[in-house]
Amino acid sequence: MYPHDRLTVVQPTTLELLQRQGQPALICLKDAARISGVAVQTLRNQISLGRCQLKTIKRGGRRFVRLQDLAEFIDGSPGGNEPTVRRTGRLTKREEIERRNGRC
Repeated sequence: MYPHDRLTVVQPTTLELLQRQGQPALICLKDAARISGVAVQTLRNQISLGRCQLKTIKRGGRRFVRLQDLAEFIDGSPGGNEPTVRRTGRLTKREEIERRNGRC
């Protein structure tokens, strides 16, 4: 096999994929949430609390996100966006003991 016989597969970046879809340079927050797979209100809350590194631009009372920033946000977010489930109610005996011993 000669070196020129090998094929190199180059995966497109997230930014390139979004540009191929015809996305504009500025995207409204609603579309940014849809593309990233996050609920709009969750995205708004995370931005206002400073937990989300996504920068927004305000124009005419609406918030927009740069396409490049959205691609970086998607690439930097963990793959599993599954919410953590917190158990409500009383602690079990084991949880009480662990909490007393400082393990939690």
